[in-house]
Amino acid sequence: MQDAISKQQFIGAGIVTPTTDAGYYSDTVTINPEGSGPTLTINRAGLAAVLVAVQKGHTKIATDSASSLFQIRKQLLNPMAVLHHLHRELLKDIVSIIQSSPSTVTFYKVKPHSGIIGNEGADHLAHKAAVNQISDISLPPATDPFYDLYWLSAPNKVGSHAEERRVFTNLQGKLKHHMHAHHYLGEANTDALLYKLWQKLHDTPQRAAQPDSRTRQATAKPLAHAQFSNKFWSMPNVTFKEQEQVLKYRTGTIHTDKHTKRFSHTTGPATCPLCGGSDSAPHILLGAATIL
Repeated sequence: MQDAISKQQFIGAGIVTPTTDAGYYSDTVTINPEGSGPTLTINRAGLAAVLVAVQKGHTKIATDSASSLFQIRKQLLNPMAVLHHLHRELLKDIVSIIQSSPSTVTFYKVKPHSGIIGNEGADHLAHKAAVNQISDISLPPATDPFYDLYWLSAPNKVGSHAEERRVFTNLQGKLKHHMHAHHYLGEANTDALLYKLWQKLHDTPQRAAQPDSRTRQATAKPLAHAQFSNKFWSMPNVTFKEQEQVLKYRTGTIHTDKHTKRFSHTTGPATCPLCGGSDSAPHILLGAATIL
């Protein structure tokens, strides 16, 4: 039975082994997982206990750490998924011993703090190792798992008392919030007519009907507004078919003779059948000379 515990800036783990068939637990081991910085986690303590258990040749291991069992299984079945795991060196060592073991290694998940003698004993040993900093076995010090990785950061505001640069905690919302609005477009075609019309509305301000309550001055707002522009999605009187057509017009995927010609579905010209002009979604909306 193995367990792990974290006390403030220290972590510890323990193993209790039954030495008789009657269930007496006299073989005990306290473990120092040797975590530091980002590796000073309860997860490392749990994996350290499993590692020592398999190193001692145990083939039936009970633990109350579901996360440790999940990560070991992941290392076995999909090692690339844990390539940058905080405790990848422990996972690799555990799996290496399991794969080379002459006997099948079986893991059991037990409920913590439920009166199971072995689990309570291991918990006591882990507490002892963390609080007293006394252990029978110390693992090699953890290596920095991020030494070969680069993190995106941005300069802090002038006059800020924080560090000179702040690190983006994720590459989704935080990065998007920092990026200039121009970069939201990616590789989108900004030469399309619909984009130019939208940009024209966005750059054309209108005067507010009521002055701002704080400044008492009328504020200029753009004619184009994303909330109003997408209002048709929630309007009950707009059918799904109409929503679909609007989306096709916006994305330039509405079926026209131009598309028919592009995909070689016709040998005729890619022209508007009504006026003979160049066929396209903007032409249908704005440029057709003949209206049915």
